[in-house]
Amino acid sequence: MLSGGGTARPAARRLVQVSHYWNRAARARANLSDDLDNRRAARQRRLRSFSFSTRSMDASVTAATTPRAYNPIAGASCVAPTYAADLDILPGHVAAVIEDARSLVAGLSDAQFNWKPSPGQWSIAQCLRHLVLTGTFAANGQDAAIAGLRARGRRSDGPYVYRGIPAMMGGLIMKGVEPPVQKKYKTGRKVVPAERHDRDALLAEFTAIHERLATLIVAAKGLDLTAASVPLPIPMFSMRLGQSLPFEIAHARRHLWQARQIRSSPQFPA
Repeated sequence: MLSGGGTARPAARRLVQVSHYWNRAARARANLSDDLDNRRAARQRRLRSFSFSTRSMDASVTAATTPRAYNPIAGASCVAPTYAADLDILPGHVAAVIEDARSLVAGLSDAQFNWKPSPGQWSIAQCLRHLVLTGTFAANGQDAAIAGLRARGRRSDGPYVYRGIPAMMGGLIMKGVEPPVQKKYKTGRKVVPAERHDRDALLAEFTAIHERLATLIVAAKGLDLTAASVPLPIPMFSMRLGQSLPFEIAHARRHLWQARQIRSSPQFPA
């Protein structure tokens, strides 16, 4: 009896110990499983955060490297291109100027074409002749600038930063050039138009010089538009090539607007 009871007690104690160890091991396994789950969840959060950051960074890089949409008109001011691709829209503006001139003079008699509102004001014919003179002056300067840049290997797709005295001069002239005209400038003697002109012959000249300007815009693409200057028909004045290209178009819009004011005058001959 005594030996049987003594044997049972140690066995019971071992059973309790085994059960205790088993429970501790189960709790440890559960804790380890929870810890692994927490680590996996944290890893997933980090991966999602990294993916979001990468997308944000890609979007930022794309936004930083994508050129802005170029518009050469900003209120009354003319805007110079910042990238070579900006030049692609300018030939369309030249075509619009040519079409505007054609529609302006369509059906006009010689008397109407050369009529002046007052002795000190220009006629429609003089507005167009002035644009032929200034366009020719600019085209010759642009042609020389483009040839010089090619000879020196000065190529660039932008971004262009306009610096120096010519750029400053150009910036001043480009302000307020777009119609409706708010500020008047003195006309250089080289581009003052004569009194009378033949309508069809002058329109052909106007079309030819603006088609040449459109060709020069295409030729200038890919060159460093800030590294050469184009003289203006004002003594000692010039502007950068990149400024001259859109300026001549804006200048044409300005004087075509002036010519339309003449045609809409109440005193315009019938």
